[in-house]
Amino acid sequence: MPEELPKWKQVVRAVKDQIVSGAWKAGEKLPTYDELEIRFRVSRLTLQQVMRALKTEGFVLARERQGIFVNPRHPFLCRIGILFPYEEGFCTRFWQGLLDAARQICCAQGRELAVYWNLSKSSEELSRLISDIEESRLAGLILPVSPDFGDLQNILKGHPELPLVSAGEFFPRLAWECRIVLDNRALVCRALDFMQKRSCRKIPVMLNGRDSEIAQTFREEVRKRGLYSPPAWNFVFRMEVAELAEQITALLLSLPEKERPDGIFIGDDNLTSHVVRGAVEKGVRLPGEFTIVSHYNWLPQAVDSLPVCNIGYDIRDIVERAVRKIDEFRVSGRMEPQIYVSPLFREELADSDPQKRERKYA
Repeated sequence: MPEELPKWKQVVRAVKDQIVSGAWKAGEKLPTYDELEIRFRVSRLTLQQVMRALKTEGFVLARERQGIFVNPRHPFLCRIGILFPYEEGFCTRFWQGLLDAARQICCAQGRELAVYWNLSKSSEELSRLISDIEESRLAGLILPVSPDFGDLQNILKGHPELPLVSAGEFFPRLAWECRIVLDNRALVCRALDFMQKRSCRKIPVMLNGRDSEIAQTFREEVRKRGLYSPPAWNFVFRMEVAELAEQITALLLSLPEKERPDGIFIGDDNLTSHVVRGAVEKGVRLPGEFTIVSHYNWLPQAVDSLPVCNIGYDIRDIVERAVRKIDEFRVSGRMEPQIYVSPLFREELADSDPQKRERKYA
């Protein structure tokens, strides 16, 4: 039988329940100390301990000579969590972009961002996440990958009050989860359209091991369009050996002219710099003599300085949409199951209205 919480912690939980349920609304003044003492049957000393804890967690704030108020930006409304499966420091460009964008957006909107790393079964980070969920210290969670590690799925299933926005996939999708669906079919098709307009017919593809949808779409489109890309030209890399893309590119460009590719499609922007180095090593002038089209995550304030054509997803827009969906759930208790995100070339990214841009280029 679980040990009963100390009285002051029971009162902390009871006050939070009033705030989280909306019974005590954001910005509303709390009852007086005298009223709270009677309501919860505690001493003034215990009540002061309760209020200190609630202030520390950001649920209430004191205004001199006015009393104690529900913080208009308390954690259950404004604290966003983002999860990563590995140790801090091990980040793909996509994950790093999501993290940078989330930090910028939360700072601009006066929110707090909670970042959780390496959520294995025994990790302190998992314990911290569980505590934050159980103590109502999160407005919602952004999941860059499918949370199929440790006990995370089971934990999240037990908290339908916590909105989830995932870039990975649950199997099956949770009823209160919104998935960010990157339109990788459109990405491949638009990339190949661009290459065909530049008379590219022989096109290898460079991917990482997670890009199964891109790989399948590429094979289908190559067959449909009558392009040349034999199975031996479908290269899949683990990120730990991404530098091999440089050697393979150099080897491809060393083939006799009739067998040599006239373009390369890259499905993961972590490979792009290696492919470019391999081409430059063989004396190829980019972009004039050879066409490289790369998937590219448009990062906050990033500059695509490599001599390739980039097409990809606006990461800041993805995070802004995720935060909006979390806010909508907090208001209505509902969230649409999917957000579709279309790939964009650089000139399309310049459109200042993301929603208008999505309609235009979808």
